[in-house]
Amino acid sequence: MAHKLKTIAVAVFMLGTLQQVAAQKSEIPVKEFAVRLNSLNYIDFVFKNEKKVDRIRRFRVMASSLALTSGQKNTSLLANVGLAYGLEKRKDLGVNTYFMHGWEPYLLTSLTQGNKYLVGQVTLGVGYIVGFAHNFSNGFALGIETTPSLSSNRSVDIKNNSPQPFKLNANFSVSNIAISFVYRIQ
Repeated sequence: MAHKLKTIAVAVFMLGTLQQVAAQKSEIPVKEFAVRLNSLNYIDFVFKNEKKVDRIRRFRVMASSLALTSGQKNTSLLANVGLAYGLEKRKDLGVNTYFMHGWEPYLLTSLTQGNKYLVGQVTLGVGYIVGFAHNFSNGFALGIETTPSLSSNRSVDIKNNSPQPFKLNANFSVSNIAISFVYRIQ
């Protein structure tokens, strides 16, 4: 009888401890701001907001690129900007390191202007975030991620009123790896 009481007491203690740990983790929702670099040409800004434990909403502003090219006969300007909304899930891998993954639909617009053309493009796609991050302190983390994606786009030469056909794209390149500098908002 004494053995059963000890077992029940240990089980109740363990259950209470686990509930306390879960409650402590859920009391402080994660809010993060990140600068995401996919080379120096592609810079994104990401805001993450935890709604449930290890379930994070992420809003990404893709300030992809701004380029001015000047040659002897042609000068062109390229500008891209986009928005993405994703649901990121996290899994602890050990002390201060976690694995993240989840879906991220996005909308990307671009405008290219040259001497004889002005082309606008709209891209609609969905990617799957896969990455790792390490918390170096309570306020700073460093992450590495990639987002393979499927997308469709449509271009129109605005100056010549010439629409282009729809295109389907698949991006599964390993060279599309991004590094994120993350600041955790307390």
